[in-house]
Amino acid sequence: MQESFSGPEDSRTLARMHLTTLDGQLQAILDQKDLKLDDYSRAHLLDSQKRIHQILNAQLILQSVD
Repeated sequence: MQESFSGPEDSRTLARMHLTTLDGQLQAILDQKDLKLDDYSRAHLLDSQKRIHQILNAQLILQSVD
């Protein structure tokens, strides 16, 4: 018997959409040549973008117990 897991799948789909949008927004800020960011702010944006990329590129591994 196969169970439906639509709730978590929908959550993952929405999270992926929002993280992709946020990644684009962060990149747009970082690409602005006339915007002067202090080192702390730039580092924070770059770190946030790196974490988003890690999440978006993560692989889901399901382990079974025998």
